[in-house]
Amino acid sequence: MADYTNWMIGGLVPLWVINNPKIDREKRTITLNCFAARELMPDGWNPEDEIKRFNDIAARGMSNNVMYDGGTNLNVTPNDPIITVTNGAEVWERCALHKLVTQYGEYYNYSGLFFTLSLDYEERTGGGFAVYQPPYGNKNKYPNLNYYAYTDKSNDNPNSPGSQNEIGYLYINEQIPVKQIQIYGSGCALPAWIEVNGQRKNWVCSHEGIKGQQQCQQRLTFDFTENPITNIIIYTGVHLDHIGADQRTWNHGCWAVWIKVVYAE
Repeated sequence: MADYTNWMIGGLVPLWVINNPKIDREKRTITLNCFAARELMPDGWNPEDEIKRFNDIAARGMSNNVMYDGGTNLNVTPNDPIITVTNGAEVWERCALHKLVTQYGEYYNYSGLFFTLSLDYEERTGGGFAVYQPPYGNKNKYPNLNYYAYTDKSNDNPNSPGSQNEIGYLYINEQIPVKQIQIYGSGCALPAWIEVNGQRKNWVCSHEGIKGQQQCQQRLTFDFTENPITNIIIYTGVHLDHIGADQRTWNHGCWAVWIKVVYAE
């Protein structure tokens, strides 16, 4: 059974969707088995051209984590596209296409090429928020984060106790405007501060507890209600790899237990 016209993926219509498309509403995925049939192609096209035009709108990496309101938060590698998908009856406004996996069938040489379109779609319940938790450098889980343990944009030994928990610099690319950011954690060695898109706040709590500093955790809130943001830059006071016994000269980053982004839409 084939469907030639109903499906549109990011503005592109597959030449031939074969079998029954699979819509998994629990996992929020759509899978289409397609066939690049030579007989349906414009003059001068090859089956590889059909593959390429979909790969051109595919994302290199993505995550579709479940939010606390029951919806999902779809993010892709920065600068990769979020696309709209429709089957003629339903519309999924925020989707991401995985890079294509081709299937070279026995009839490839003279009739065409089989391939699969695999998509994740976002399910919104209105408003909502997402929470990021360590390890912040996990690209499989958070492809939209660029994480650095130190303020010189370097990283420490992945097996060290503070690895991917302590922050020196963190970039977050959100697809939906954010009106508020909350960071729960503590500074390293006080005095310590953390800045989010120009808003700076000081830590009262320290997780190092050196020289009698209070060991505790606190929540800092940064408000962007008037001008919601999508590109989030978080950085701290000087936080470098161990360069001396006196931590007060190099250890003014933070330990972030979690980072919460509250969406404006």
